[in-house]
Amino acid sequence: MLDSQTPEFEVVSIKPAGKLTMAMMDARQFHSRMDNAAFEESNASLLDLITIAYNINWDRVSGPSWMNEQFYAIAAKLPGGSTKEQIPVMLQKVLAERFKLSIHHDQKVQRVYLLTVAKDGSKLKESTGEIDPATQGCNGRPGRYRCRTVTLALLAGNLTAMSGMYAAMPITPASDGAETRNIDLPVIDQTGLKGVYDIDLQWIPPVGTGNGRGGRGGKLPPPDPDTKATSIFGAFEALGLKLQPGKHAFDILVVDHVERTPSEN
Repeated sequence: MLDSQTPEFEVVSIKPAGKLTMAMMDARQFHSRMDNAAFEESNASLLDLITIAYNINWDRVSGPSWMNEQFYAIAAKLPGGSTKEQIPVMLQKVLAERFKLSIHHDQKVQRVYLLTVAKDGSKLKESTGEIDPATQGCNGRPGRYRCRTVTLALLAGNLTAMSGMYAAMPITPASDGAETRNIDLPVIDQTGLKGVYDIDLQWIPPVGTGNGRGGRGGKLPPPDPDTKATSIFGAFEALGLKLQPGKHAFDILVVDHVERTPSEN
């Protein structure tokens, strides 16, 4: 619960802003900053601000749909001696005072993909050597998704982060008539494996799904021509893992009340 002892921003400005588009992102026509001196977002929806304030994924927030349609520019100055780790609780106070946000926590059972070990056991090999933050992580292209020095919990988190984008995309046949299938639900790691792994998921993508480019790893090579898997689900099976539909209970944040227009700066 927030009280008078809760740390707060020294100065906060909130103004209406436009929706952040892909064209704006490509042209770097937006601003984002979160450090020990300031918190700034040039085009943040109210849903964005709530997810930052409560460190929760967007799909774990239940509230009016307009929260993802109303955008704001926020510029806040931290008091001296503060750290960026205090920004979420400071932002909670702003949301409560300026947007009259009130919430409660609940649980909701959702459809997910459960990541488990296959009957014959995992074929993964643990990474060797030191973890390098510069190369740690995952990147992908149609037919390949490669991770370096990651836990399976981190892999599941990365796939979950992409699921929202895929869930919003219609499933359409590729040019060869095959139906593209993506991970369009959150992924929950239930393997029980605690190691750190290099993971190379390979499958034959439908014709016409493009070449794609990876993230920090740059352009990935195409899958091995001997690959038998025809989807990322089959690629997991080739590594002794299973990705199958299931259900999972999540803690969710329920918005009881919030106002579109914040009080004056």
